[in-house]
Amino acid sequence: MSTLRHQVLKRGIFPFAQFVLRGQFWSKAREFKKLQWMPQKDLEYRQTRRLKRILIHAYENVPFYSKKFKEAGFSPYGLRKKGDIMRIPVITKEEIRRNFPTEITAMNIGRKRWKIDSTSGSSGEPLIFYRDAITDDMKVASDILFNNWCGIEPGDSTLWITHPRQIKVRNWVEYIRRILWNSTTNLRWLSVSDLQEQNALAVVKFIEKVRPRCLYGYTSGLLMLARCFRQYGGSSRSNVKAIISSAETLSPHHKQIIEQTFGCDVFNRYGMRELGGSVAQDCEEHTNLHVNSELYLVEITRDGESVAPGERGSVVVTDLHNMVMPIIRYKVGDIALSEGSSCSCGRGFPTIKAIEGRQTEFVNIRTPSGKIITHPGYFFVLGDFVEYIRQFQFVQEKLDELVVKIVPCETFNSIVAEKIRKFLSHTIGDEMTIKLEIVDEIPAERSGKRPIVKSRIPPIV
Repeated sequence: MSTLRHQVLKRGIFPFAQFVLRGQFWSKAREFKKLQWMPQKDLEYRQTRRLKRILIHAYENVPFYSKKFKEAGFSPYGLRKKGDIMRIPVITKEEIRRNFPTEITAMNIGRKRWKIDSTSGSSGEPLIFYRDAITDDMKVASDILFNNWCGIEPGDSTLWITHPRQIKVRNWVEYIRRILWNSTTNLRWLSVSDLQEQNALAVVKFIEKVRPRCLYGYTSGLLMLARCFRQYGGSSRSNVKAIISSAETLSPHHKQIIEQTFGCDVFNRYGMRELGGSVAQDCEEHTNLHVNSELYLVEITRDGESVAPGERGSVVVTDLHNMVMPIIRYKVGDIALSEGSSCSCGRGFPTIKAIEGRQTEFVNIRTPSGKIITHPGYFFVLGDFVEYIRQFQFVQEKLDELVVKIVPCETFNSIVAEKIRKFLSHTIGDEMTIKLEIVDEIPAERSGKRPIVKSRIPPIV
């Protein structure tokens, strides 16, 4: 039901903010809301036009892609359908690293649009990249659309459960912007580092005070929050109308735990930081994930070919709007089930059956006091150490000891090592001995994956 607050935001504040900021997030959100009901063939035509534009731009302005297209005998000018890009080899994180920044960026794009960012290194190797500033509004608009599928409107009280890195602000301008945005949109933040057994009662009381209509965050964070509520109860769970799980694979078992705890639907949102936002989400039918084809092209491939409906394959994504550092046929590292049929909801966006993801996402670090360290890769990003580290891995065989294996870059030295040791000690606490182990290589497992955490400590959940 639309309230006065919703109407003021939709008809007044958001259009005014868009005008002042010279943005397009609100008009794009309204456009996406209409486009979602277009026939799939019409949406595919629009997607192919955007695909051709980004391919021509990359060919003409990015040395890495110019060379890659020529070697493959591919000409973007002759693109007729999206399947034509199967002639272009996929790219990997390692290729991006080797060619970053000069070979894989477009020098014809003004520097004001260049926004440097990095991943958390969930595979043990952080990736530094550039986002295109003008795409931020489109990603916000896409999230507004996805929220609408959950029954959440702009202005509904939302609690974002995330890593401290996301909450951190770099300067006072960013701080003021965040305060204004959060107060306007009724958004609050909760760090996953606060979701510990010793803080469970305080967390429950905080949420009872906030009374969020929507919970949004890491699957592991939502599971820890569910544990807090199972331990201490809480009346506010009845106020939660939808939960959005993101950044980690949502298994049926974990989905069931969260739904049973809070008594509402859990929606699965799929995205990745290097692609700037949310790529896909399930609708109210909860049968498939819908890809926002206005922003991305998603392929499910195996051995260089698209898989048949119902088959597993690697997720390959093309960002249709990042002109600063085009990401074309990027092999994400996730495994998914393909889906050939349309969804009964009637939306025209293409669908994916399921994201199976990485198998090591829920292996966390535990301390002797029971504290859980989730997303430990953010330690290095948060501490600004990614430029010194090529690969890393946390190994825990004892509750009171943590070994950190590091494959160093050329810039790594003893001063950096000591800073890392102090940073980790400050972050984790003094109840664990932290040992840095400098190695030449961190071998992949037999599965081909290189887990960020290897632990012999039994999980709680």
